[in-house]
Amino acid sequence: MEALHNRRVEVRLYNFDDPDVVGTDSQYRALQTFIFAEDNTATPLGKILKLPGTLAINTDTTVSTVMTLSNKVFDPAKDPQIKLPGVGTTYTARAFQFRPDGSTSLSSAAGSNWFFTLVSSNVATQVSPATLPPNFATIQIDSIGGTVRSYRP
Repeated sequence: MEALHNRRVEVRLYNFDDPDVVGTDSQYRALQTFIFAEDNTATPLGKILKLPGTLAINTDTTVSTVMTLSNKVFDPAKDPQIKLPGVGTTYTARAFQFRPDGSTSLSSAAGSNWFFTLVSSNVATQVSPATLPPNFATIQIDSIGGTVRSYRP
């Protein structure tokens, strides 16, 4: 088996209509990590992590800058669009990578702050910085060092 050291790891955020949550639209409600081999073949590092209950990632780019990333383009030969349980391939994804040196694929230009905010899916598409509910969490990603921090009120 090929060693898992010094490989790119990609984090994918999945947007889909959850059949288990009644009355909600398509939202970002799961994530998964993949490792890339030297030939750029992607392999899942684990199972999809579905956000619990009615949590979703807010899509307002002022509280979730990762939503400015383009949708993931899947390569059928080396990185096909996998089927998600209960969803199939009826989803979109946004992705970023952690590189072997610890940095990320996210822009490190001055003023680049990367984060996403988790809120109840009932308000996920309606929340702005001024209207964040009292029970939210923000995950910050350092684009240069690859460290991740969480903030809760």
